[in-house]
Parts: sequence; C-alpha cells; structure tokens
Amino acid sequence: MRIYTSVDPMTGTASYVDYDEGADALHFTEQYDASALIEWNKRLYNEAPSGWGEGATAARLPLMLWLKLKREGIIDDRKRWKAWLNDPDNRHFRCRPGWI
Repeated sequence: MRIYTSVDPMTGTASYVDYDEGADALHFTEQYDASALIEWNKRLYNEAPSGWGEGATAARLPLMLWLKLKREGIIDDRKRWKAWLNDPDNRHFRCRPGWI
C-alpha cells in the first residue's frame, strides 16, 4: 500500500510511504520530475559553442540527484565525478558536448 505524504514545491519532490505487509516494514520513497530540466539541458547542449571557455557549465542536475551523489562521495571525488559526467547513461544532464 502506497501513501502520498507530501510534495516540496521548491524541488518538485513528492514523498511516499510504502507498507510491505509481508515484511511488516515501511519504505520511504521520494520521486521528482526532472523532465523540464532535461529539456533545458538538451537545448543548451544543442546550442553550445564549440569551445569551452572559462566558466562554461558542463551539466545541470536536479537538487535531489546532486544530494544523492554527494552522499555517495561522487561529487567530492574528482575522478569518479568526471566518470559520472562522461557516462553516456547520464548524458541528459550534460549542457555541453565533449569530454570532461
């Protein structure tokens, strides 16, 4: 059984509580809609100039994803962060083509 608990208008995050009767356990879930951000990233990616230049933005992420990556230590580990940004599975968060 899933119970909707709240929505954060600043992040667009909806929170739910799921009850697993078999395990007699509660599971807390957060979901967010990043479709508008992904569409914006696609536009920026397609319109990006060929050179990087100083202060160029490489990616834009939803806050909840950034916090997850921070908790996992990826943001603070330069090698892992670059690998995450260059991973084709994460390309929809990129604002510019090329390698980091």
